Formats: sequence, structure tokens, C-alpha cells
Amino acid sequence: MGGTFLHSGSPDDPGRTRDAVGNVEEIPGFMRHHPDYPGTRAELMALKDRHPLREGDPDPDYTRALHAAVDEIAYAFDFDAAIPLPLERQEFVIDSVRELTRDLDRRYAARQPLEMSVTITLPDGTEIEHDGHPR
Repeated sequence: MGGTFLHSGSPDDPGRTRDAVGNVEEIPGFMRHHPDYPGTRAELMALKDRHPLREGDPDPDYTRALHAAVDEIAYAFDFDAAIPLPLERQEFVIDSVRELTRDLDRRYAARQPLEMSVTITLPDGTEIEHDGHPR
């Protein structure tokens, strides 16, 4: 495909356009405008509310690791949301974040390794690398 875009979309399909010879091309869009983006991001961030760091937590570093993992995933998700991506790629990223959110929730509840290493900050301000394994 190729050629010059005649317009930036059409009323019947604003995510596509036709080039100078009539080929339909997809216009990359921003994932932050995808209808599933806000809910998926909220679901991810809700992990921190469902599994808060509480006084007397038997493994506070494991909880800090979960929170750090959520923050890292959210940062990457927000980064992707600010880049024009084809709709197929947006849906792949959204589905991947949903799956990862469910997996982290399940792993944390079962006290299984989170399957990712993260940097956590201890109460004294020291930063350490945590392997995502419960102690």
C-alpha cells in the first residue's frame, strides 16, 4: 500500500483512509482513546488496593514488590498509550495487560513468585532489587 492520503478518515470508518489509488489503510491511533484502556488501567491499579501494605504484613517486601510491579506495568502501559498504534496492536497490549493483571493477582493471593524482579524502596529509604518471590 502507499501513496498520498486523501483524507484522515471517513464518517463510516474513522480509523481507516484511502490512499491516492483507493487502497484502504489503517490510521494508527492513540490507545488512551481506546474504550477499554481506562478500565484496564483501573483494574491494574486496583491490585494495590486489593493487596495493601498493612502493618503486621508477614512479608512486606513481597507486597512492596507487587506494588512496584503494578507501577512498572502501568508506566509501560501509559507509554504505549501515548504512541500512535494500529488498532490490532492496541487490543493486543490491552489484552496482555488484562492477562498480566489477573496473573499477578492470582500469584500474589497464592503466595507464588510474581515472575518478575523489581526495585523496591524499604521504609528507611534504601532501594533493593526484589526477585518477586515470597519469603
